[in-house]
Amino acid sequence: MTDLELLREEIDYIDEKIVRLLEERILMARKVGAYKDANGLPILDKKREKDVIASRVDFLSDPSYGESIQEIFKLVMRYSRKYQRKAGPV
Repeated sequence: MTDLELLREEIDYIDEKIVRLLEERILMARKVGAYKDANGLPILDKKREKDVIASRVDFLSDPSYGESIQEIFKLVMRYSRKYQRKAGPV
């Protein structure tokens, strides 16, 4: 196996873990959506989203990735809202 193939294999492994974690996150977002629906709360909480995105950037070891992580989490939050709207029984 070449060095490139080994690197790609490691990326594939990491991607699999990311997918599993995103799936868990979607399930939690659905549960949050069901809670919000049952308690008459709005789906969008701008302050919470801003705080979440900022705190995820704080997790970085290398702050130069901050802009990318912000954009990724904006997308994650957008899809979380989508699944919260579709909450239904979880």
